[in-house]
Amino acid sequence: MLLKRKQKSIQILLGVLISILALSNISALETEQEPQSDADSDGLPDSWELNWFGNTTNYGSEDDPDSDSLSNLEEYQAGTDPTRADTDNDGMVDSWEVQYTLDPTNQTDAPADYDGDGLTNYEEFIKDSNPWDRNSPPKEHDGEDEGKAAMDLDTSRMYLLILFAIPPIVIILTVVFVYTKMRREQLLEHKIRAQIFEHINNNPGVHYRGILNDLNLQIGVLNHHLNMLEQEQFIKSLQDGMYRRFYPKGMPVKTGLILSDVQEKILKLIQSTPGISQTSIARTLGFTRMVVNYHVKILSNAGFVHMEPSGRESHCYYLDGLELDTSAAAGPQPPQMS
Repeated sequence: MLLKRKQKSIQILLGVLISILALSNISALETEQEPQSDADSDGLPDSWELNWFGNTTNYGSEDDPDSDSLSNLEEYQAGTDPTRADTDNDGMVDSWEVQYTLDPTNQTDAPADYDGDGLTNYEEFIKDSNPWDRNSPPKEHDGEDEGKAAMDLDTSRMYLLILFAIPPIVIILTVVFVYTKMRREQLLEHKIRAQIFEHINNNPGVHYRGILNDLNLQIGVLNHHLNMLEQEQFIKSLQDGMYRRFYPKGMPVKTGLILSDVQEKILKLIQSTPGISQTSIARTLGFTRMVVNYHVKILSNAGFVHMEPSGRESHCYYLDGLELDTSAAAGPQPPQMS
């Protein structure tokens, strides 16, 4: 009996020692991981800056080149595109999705209704209400606060911290691809990249979600290869309403933006009130400043509107010679998911 007790005690002691050694090894591995290269010490890995901006000097960690109220550092942490205000083209600005812990890289959360109040998340974005609280009313805004994109930076960082505290699977999905610059003639030697390029050649005008579903790729992988193909001018992309469509570089494309209901209202107001500010547009139509900024930028990129900065404001002018066709205007609904 005494011998059995001694054997059991020894087994327990060995189990404890093995657990301690395993924890020590994990800690050592985490300590020995080499940090990613950051030549300008701005908190952004050089590979990430080269991927999105082509160099490491144009923008810093606090810059916001796509005007979505997320700094480059926050875009890096969230895994979003720092050159696009709406990474997943679901009609909701990245900063709003991050603020309310939605997924700014996944279109499928736009038609969802997480709080069961009868409004989709896209409609909650338009009204600027909380998509997780069925009793939350649309927020009241004044012009000054709207200019800050209706978002407190400290709150957004808190949400980001919570979001990325989820275990290793989230970290793996947000790892930045490290790659070396290739000569143009070597670009299509990569199997997946060649497959994407062939798919676009065979299906001109295919949109982002179509490529993702047809080729069964992960979002990060598809973003990486589409950016490389477009940077090297193998393909081109055009915004078509809420869709981003891809074409072979040399193919002529008949362009034309299909206006949503929100964009149509904004454009008609600009047409009737030349020089109107974005703050005035928001007040007149009852939208938030963040919503107006997002849609005015789309209209400007499509050549419908010209913006003239004046201090902290921008004044909007309708470009003469354009015919406003509202017969094909789409309502403020996110795209249907296949």
